[in-house]
Order: sequence, then structure tokens, then C-alpha cells
Amino acid sequence: MSSKRKFLRLHKWIGLVAFLTILLQSITGSMLVYRWELARFLDPGGLVRKSEPGDQALGVVLSLVEKRLPEMEVQRVFYPDALDATYFLSLVNSEGIAHFASVDPGNGQILRFGTVWQFPVEAALMLHYQPVSGKLGTSIVLLTGICILTMCITGIGFWWPQRGRRWRNTLAVNWRLKPRILLRQFHRTVGILQTPMLLVILITGLMIGGEILLAEGPSSSHVSSGTSNHSPSRIDDVIDVARGVFPQSTIRDIRFIDGNHIKVQFYALERNTHAVHQVVLNPVGLSALSVTPADRNSDLWMVLLPFHTGSVLGWIGRVIVLMAGLALTILSCVGLVIWLQKPQVKSTAIKQIIAG
Repeated sequence: MSSKRKFLRLHKWIGLVAFLTILLQSITGSMLVYRWELARFLDPGGLVRKSEPGDQALGVVLSLVEKRLPEMEVQRVFYPDALDATYFLSLVNSEGIAHFASVDPGNGQILRFGTVWQFPVEAALMLHYQPVSGKLGTSIVLLTGICILTMCITGIGFWWPQRGRRWRNTLAVNWRLKPRILLRQFHRTVGILQTPMLLVILITGLMIGGEILLAEGPSSSHVSSGTSNHSPSRIDDVIDVARGVFPQSTIRDIRFIDGNHIKVQFYALERNTHAVHQVVLNPVGLSALSVTPADRNSDLWMVLLPFHTGSVLGWIGRVIVLMAGLALTILSCVGLVIWLQKPQVKSTAIKQIIAG
């Protein structure tokens, strides 16, 4: 068996075994490139503010949420990222089941509330990072990334031009061929052209996933006490103290760590679009327990995520990553169709591709 056929066989079987998880990663990853924009587009009734400009203090908003949802405890609050955006809250009930809510920042009205399945983009985020809970979910994502990386390498090995051949000719698609053979040429050409971007996404994703896997402690059923020890007025005082540490930065989100500490994260746009400054505070004494500027944060994700999402190149980078994610989705489906072809059709197509 020639080396090219060995590459093809390995490429094919890895693709078949990991088809569903690859498809899941490509679809959810594509959705997350424009996470908040897509969420508002899909659910304007629940994730677009209805009130006039002018925001209530967060403490007032959370007090209204507490009255409406007394059985829930707030664990995290994302601030609006656009003029028409809402607060986005992560909550948990006494049984440890996660819920989410979007809240109008102008009047504190809850526009949408429910489990992750009421928020399609948030569900995509969960499935992309951890399709099942704990280290098993992270491991599945990492194994899927390794599978795609191996398929990229074997795909290049199968395509690599023989000596004396022009590379441009090996990427040409002959649109006059029969559809079943044309499909293979299309799969080959799109795959090769998207490989450089896919490699960037895969390598950065594997490194981020590895950091998450190593950082995860043993699973626990413990539920943090959320905002239960924090009065609304106290929360606003805490936010004022945090703003005094980074007065030029905008708040991205607030986390209630254990009922005794609050972490406030600010955008650090001077570094990159995903970097954050962090302040951990004690709401009782209104004191900053720790301050971590973005340039002193050693978390690997803060450096790699802009490359993984394409935001390091601005809007054009996000478009490139979106196209790569959609291409991976198409390649997965086309690859399955090719595998379902009759053996004699496969053999003829393979010979034509090898021969060029």
C-alpha cells in the first residue's frame, strides 16, 4: 500500500469515528465567533433591552431579580457589551442546577429566564467547552481537537504533490467532472486551503483546553452561596471601590465567589480584546484583597484566545475564523457523503486525485 493510501485510510477512519464530535465543535465554534451579536439576533425579545437609555445601579437590578427569583442565587453578571444589550446573569438553584437570565439594565425587568437550553448561544458555549461535565467533557474536546489535527496532517500527506508537479494544478477543481468525483476534488481543495487557519485554531484550542484540564479540581456538588451575603447597596459600594483601582477601564463581568468575596473583571483592551484586569474584594470591609492587572496575569487563555477566535486581527480575523469553522462543518458532511459512495466510484476518484 502506498504512503498516500495509508494517509487516506487514516484520514477516513478518524473522520468517521469522530464525525459527531467534530461536527459539534465546528458548529458551536462558528456560533461563538459572534457570541453576543448572534444571541441578540436569535432572541431579540429576550436579549435586547426595551427601556430607554440610562441604567439602574446593579444593586437595584439584583434586588429586583432576588424578589422575582427568591429561590435562585446569582453567581455571575455580565455587563451589557452594546447599547442595546442586557445584563446576562448566571444563577443556580438549591439543587445546583444552572439557570440564566437576561435583565433590562434600565428597569431591572427579567426579559428571559430558564436553563441553558432557553439560550441557544449559551448552550453552544457549554457544548463547545464541555459537552459533558467535569474532566471527561474537557477530555472529549481535547481528543476531538487531536483527531482534527491528525486529519489535517494526513490530508496534507495524501494531497502533497509529487516531484515535478505544480502545486496550483493539484488544487484545481475540474467542474466538468461527474458530481461524485467533483465532490472529492472540492473536499480536497477546501480542506487544503483552510488547513493553515485550522491549525492555528486547533493548536491554540488544545493549549487552552489543556490548561483548563490541569486547572480543574475534583468534582464537587457544593453550590456557592452566591449573593446571599451581599446586600444590593453593599454590591454597589464594592463596584465603586473596584472602579477606583482601574478607573479608565470598563467592567466586563462580576463573579460572586463564595458569598464572602467578589471578583470584578475589567476589559484590558490595551492588551487584547479578551484580556482582563481582576480585582477580588471583601464586601464586608470594602477592601481589595488582590489586584491582578492583565499584564501580570499568567493565565494562558488570555494570550491565546484572541488567536483562537481571530479577534487578534480585528473584524477580518473573526470573519476568517468563522469561514474556517463553516468550512470544517462542510468538509465533515462532504466527507461522510464521499464515504457512502459505491466502492468503484471511490476507487476511480482516488486514482484521479492521485494522478492529478
